[in-house]
Amino acid sequence: NDSLNSERTLTFKKNELELSNENISNSLEKLKTMQNQLIESEKNASMGQLISGIAHEINTPIGICITSASYLDEQSKEFFNKFFSNDITKKDFENYINTQQTSSSLINENLRKASELISVFKQVSVDQDLDTPRAFQLGHFIEELLSSFNHKIKNRDIETVFECQQDFEVNTYAGSLIIILTHLINNSLLHAFDELDKGIITITLSLEEDKAILDYQDNGCGMSEENSKNMLSPFFTTKRFQGSCGLGMNIVYNQATQKLLGQLSCSSSPDKGVYISLSFPRVIESEL
Repeated sequence: NDSLNSERTLTFKKNELELSNENISNSLEKLKTMQNQLIESEKNASMGQLISGIAHEINTPIGICITSASYLDEQSKEFFNKFFSNDITKKDFENYINTQQTSSSLINENLRKASELISVFKQVSVDQDLDTPRAFQLGHFIEELLSSFNHKIKNRDIETVFECQQDFEVNTYAGSLIIILTHLINNSLLHAFDELDKGIITITLSLEEDKAILDYQDNGCGMSEENSKNMLSPFFTTKRFQGSCGLGMNIVYNQATQKLLGQLSCSSSPDKGVYISLSFPRVIESEL
């Protein structure tokens, strides 16, 4: 009887343990799914901010074109009224020619700017969905990307400095670079310069043999040694109750190491800002 009871107890405990393990496994799977959904949400949010910035920038040249075209239309009507009433003078003719040249030049220049921004917008949309490497000039790419943040910093005394002695071509995941730089700049705006009136973001690009080196630095408030150590950990944030879920820098790390096959290092100290260095292969071969 004792042996039978012990066997039953053992069987019961075994079943209980198996059920417990199954529950733990299910919970871990749910957590993993939730984490992936949060990461995807953060990635989409960063893309949304970038596209919003580009759209905002397009408004300026389009607005100038509309204003210039409207003014030219008014001046043309006035000029033709004088012409058909035989009331035109040499001075009127000269003024109209000047107006026409100035307005046409403004329209042409700003339509060119709008066209360039639309090209960036289209490429960002492609890069967001494209899961294969593509060839592009890295320096030019970063310059275009930085221009999309003008609307966020023009009302604040924050300067972005991009240093690149010589541009070079890479063959890598452009979408990952968009995600990385968007998160880094947003982090500086949200954390480093949150309570500061002015600041500088410096991005330096260089080439060392077959690796691209991208150094990112801000002169913001910095962070403590403890926070600096946890910077890349998932769900770590100092603004938990201000809408941040703490996945930004972890996404940056994963994109840098898993997608770009690179290395990422971070350092910071109070009142000294943050320094982040990313190195990644210049060429990544497309997967067959």
